[in-house]
Amino acid sequence: MVSEQTFLLSEYHRLPQEALRADFYKRQLEVVCNNATLALFIMDERQECVYMNPAAEALTGYSLSETRGRALHDVIHHTRPDGRPYPLCECPIDQAFPQNNQEQGEEVFVHKDGHFYPVAYTASPIREGDRVLGTIIEVRDITQEKLAEQARQESAKREQLLRQEAEMAQKQVETIFASISDGVFVLDHNWCYTYVSDRLCKMASRSREEMIGHSIWDLFPEAVNTEVYPQFHRAMREQVHLQFEYLHLPWNRWFECRVYPSEQGITVFAAEITDRKRDKEVLQESERRFRRLAESNIFGVAFGNFAGGIHYANDYFLNMVGYTREEVEAGQVQWTDLTPPEFLPLDVAAEEELKVKGVATPFEKEYIRKDGARVPILIGAALLDEPYDQQQDIIGFYLDLTERKRSEEALQQALQKLNFHVENTPMAVVEWNGAMQVTRWSGAAEKIFGWQADDVLGKLLNDLPIVTEEGIEEVVETCKQLMSGEEPYVFSSNSNYTKQGDIIHCEWYNSSLHDETGQLISVLSLVLDVTDKKRAEAEREQLLIREQVARAAAEQANRIKDEFLAIVSHELRSPLNPILGWSKLLQQQKLDPAKTSQALETIARNAALQAELIEDLLDVSRILRGKLSLNIAPTDLASIIQAALETMRLPAESKSIQVHTWLEPDVGSVAGDSNRLQQVVWNLLSNAIKFTPTGGRVDIRLERVDSMAQITVRDTGKGIHPNFLPHVFAYFRQEDGATTRKFGGLGLGLAIVHHLVELHGGTIQAESPGEGLGATFTVKLPLLQGSSPTMQGGSLLEPEAGLTGIHVLVVDDDADTREVVAFLLEQAGAQITTFASASEVLAALSHTQIDVLLSDIGMPDVDGYMLLRQVRALPPEQGGQIPAIALTAYAGEIDYQQAMAAGYQKHLTKPIEPELLVRAIADVVRRKEQEKL
Repeated sequence: MVSEQTFLLSEYHRLPQEALRADFYKRQLEVVCNNATLALFIMDERQECVYMNPAAEALTGYSLSETRGRALHDVIHHTRPDGRPYPLCECPIDQAFPQNNQEQGEEVFVHKDGHFYPVAYTASPIREGDRVLGTIIEVRDITQEKLAEQARQESAKREQLLRQEAEMAQKQVETIFASISDGVFVLDHNWCYTYVSDRLCKMASRSREEMIGHSIWDLFPEAVNTEVYPQFHRAMREQVHLQFEYLHLPWNRWFECRVYPSEQGITVFAAEITDRKRDKEVLQESERRFRRLAESNIFGVAFGNFAGGIHYANDYFLNMVGYTREEVEAGQVQWTDLTPPEFLPLDVAAEEELKVKGVATPFEKEYIRKDGARVPILIGAALLDEPYDQQQDIIGFYLDLTERKRSEEALQQALQKLNFHVENTPMAVVEWNGAMQVTRWSGAAEKIFGWQADDVLGKLLNDLPIVTEEGIEEVVETCKQLMSGEEPYVFSSNSNYTKQGDIIHCEWYNSSLHDETGQLISVLSLVLDVTDKKRAEAEREQLLIREQVARAAAEQANRIKDEFLAIVSHELRSPLNPILGWSKLLQQQKLDPAKTSQALETIARNAALQAELIEDLLDVSRILRGKLSLNIAPTDLASIIQAALETMRLPAESKSIQVHTWLEPDVGSVAGDSNRLQQVVWNLLSNAIKFTPTGGRVDIRLERVDSMAQITVRDTGKGIHPNFLPHVFAYFRQEDGATTRKFGGLGLGLAIVHHLVELHGGTIQAESPGEGLGATFTVKLPLLQGSSPTMQGGSLLEPEAGLTGIHVLVVDDDADTREVVAFLLEQAGAQITTFASASEVLAALSHTQIDVLLSDIGMPDVDGYMLLRQVRALPPEQGGQIPAIALTAYAGEIDYQQAMAAGYQKHLTKPIEPELLVRAIADVVRRKEQEKL
């Protein structure tokens, strides 16, 4: 029908005018047009509508009668969809007639009811020969096509948007997976990887291409026999979320896996928790050590909270306050119940300090015992966690000061007695400062010497003519001793002048006070006129001086004790962690030979470190008390350096550090203590190797510069920050003090070196271009005038001698110490006899030939001092003159002096290196043989 319609329309312009009027063709044309689905419009040569078929009427809403004789453009095409007018000259449909061309395209018509709708049109001219008679226009409503096309475009747009959102979501997921520390992967039902994150690739040391599409059990067959296999299968089978930990032995790493099932397979988040597991073990070990410390009851420990409750206390604390453990655990003991009202402000101040700093400075107060008695205590506290939280626990540390308070009370009573005697005695009190200006001149001084206080105060002591000519030299020497601090308490007996010119005899009791730097603060002199009663008054004056010395000694002992407690509590426990950890593992006998060797090396290294820390602390103790003494002799520095290099050879080799030595010949000798100078060089070398990375270099140089011997130690290590360089020799100062620091220690080594160098009259200087650029330490020591290396009779360290043929008697009440010492000495060739008590030693000496006695000091019943006094009381043929060495854990200066006073030739402290012990025994035997010659 449509093809017939199209044919007739296309032939319409070719029919003769007469034929058009023929009925046949007219009826045929009307039938075709009336039944056509296309809207048809016929325009005459004036472009006015002459025909519309029913489809056109339905399309436009107009009838033929409404459009006949009108321009079709004015009826249905006069306005654009946006409301703007549509000029005829711009309409492509109406161009078909004037241009005699067929026009096709799409337009938008206006319906009679005013709505717009899209159409496709074909406008063809009607010709008769060369003449154009009009235009026929075919129009098709394409509203549904446009709607369908719009729907397709919107669908495509939505599809593109969804694709972009999916891609963006995937990128966001990948970004999230890349940002987290977990390794993420997805497995399908065939156990093949369908996704792996970058983090997992790094953890597995494989590329994504190596893993995607491959089975996890093929790539990691060792996982089949681990917790991973059954857990993954359970999650896949039962569709349950699982979380578990396992150790991947090939990597020696712990992982925590969180498994999430889905219809496609399982998604796994794998987090490495090796450090967390190790930290947990360290924490458990730390807790065990702390509990051991708390249960040792060396001091009181209690846990409580800011609300006042106490929920744990050790026996020391319970005994101190008189409560039972059951009462504490039942919550019946409160901080506030224990504290007298007058001490509550101190508690409030400590609580505020805890909130701000996390620790409270130790302070003294009193507690009320359960029986109502008061007990003086020293208390310190700290938060268990920081920062402050009202709900967290507080740990308190306690010392019972009852005995100390009794001592202080006794001291105070003695001081009151002393002051009373001073105020009521005819002794003159004279005080002068570091500038030798008189700052105190008592009334007794006015009576004894005749000068009034106004005449003397503020004047130089030298300007006061009270010293006779024969006493000037002694007085000058006394003043030197007092000002230098060499002798803080000096007694002198002088002849003095009075203002009237009389000569009187006085006893001067002088004491000097110095600050921490050694500078003189003041000298106090108690002057007694003993012209008539010299002897009787002297005895009374000696009593006063002894009481004053006792008071000063007690104050100094308390200060030293507090300083040491602060230091020891911070550092000494660190080396115990690897020692105790590896020891426990060795006891379990589950380590392979390599790990066993590593464990033994670690234990030995940390034990040596602890011994070194203890020795540093002892040196600092001696320095703080002014008791560090030197054994001065001509010393060859080249031998010192060689000996120190030998001890540091293995540490340097273990880090592949090249040590270059340049020792200038004939530098000369210095006056010094060989052991202490070796300590200086060893410490500098040890620091250089410690702070130099693997493959670095250390140079040590000895040369003569003018009248000084100069030792230079240079390294290529981490260097020193310019801000820290001025403090590098300070006590307890370290460049890195954070919890995360790389290098440990007490920060004492260089401070001790600095002090030792200055004691030898030398200087030490530290230089560094900056961090990572190495450091240089330069030591200068004064040379002996006219000295040369040949002045030293031998090297500082004698070649190590064996002990073959030497019979050593070892006495120690500790069986472990006794056995290990005996074994070490037997290895050196000595014959060993061991005893556990002093009584056995005395019995053995009467019938056994012993060459050396090696004795502990702290033993039950008869200690090492008493033992040696009894030995020295024996005849020489029964061992009374046997060489003796004290091997003891009592390492203080006073302990050394007591050992020497008891008759020991040497005082060695535990722990001791086997080589040093063998050398000490060989040395006392050699000296004994030399005495026989």
